[in-house]
Amino acid sequence: MIPVLAIPVLNRYDLLDQNIESIDYPVGEILIINNGKEVYTPKRTDLNIRVLNLPSNLGMSGSWNLTIKLYPHEEYWMFSSADTFWIPGALEKLSSESGKGKLVMTTEGWGAFTIGEDVIREVGLFDEFFYPIYYEDTDYYERVMRSNVKDGYVNGSIEVNVPHGASQTIKSDVNLTNKNNKTFGINQAYFEQKKLQNFKVNGVWNIDRRRENEWLR
Repeated sequence: MIPVLAIPVLNRYDLLDQNIESIDYPVGEILIINNGKEVYTPKRTDLNIRVLNLPSNLGMSGSWNLTIKLYPHEEYWMFSSADTFWIPGALEKLSSESGKGKLVMTTEGWGAFTIGEDVIREVGLFDEFFYPIYYEDTDYYERVMRSNVKDGYVNGSIEVNVPHGASQTIKSDVNLTNKNNKTFGINQAYFEQKKLQNFKVNGVWNIDRRRENEWLR
């Protein structure tokens, strides 16, 4: 059984419904981190689903970190984007490859992955200075590759499906696309700054950064 599967979502709740509908393997708890403005109620009732309808957008790093903090006793955590669909058998395969010392990717990379407790213990949480999204994953990969758990990285061949294409959150909303055009560059500049420091320094949540990079208001 998968301990916990967390799915952050900002919009396109129809794709989230399809993601949940494609789940075909036991999951202890499915955590929906609803960063959007609409209250979300799942349609599927046979699964243990907990919905956090948040007052504002935590961003991707914040959503991933919150999951780990809320379920601190798990051996590993599984994450998925809302626009990812599970091919039959993929969840079982991903679960079988996962463990406390592993960072396991699917064919969609950070769109669906698991991370183990020893990786978090060694590398730390995701850098929330990347807000609301983009470069938090690239940053974490670089930190893992410089750590003692780099051999636990599995660039997996487990296939999942993104039939509508990735990044549906911004592609379906012109306003978010325009906001991302600004914040992407800001996050990229911060990543390059960390690169010069060999990723030895991590940022922390910052109120000014949070306000400057706001997508939803």
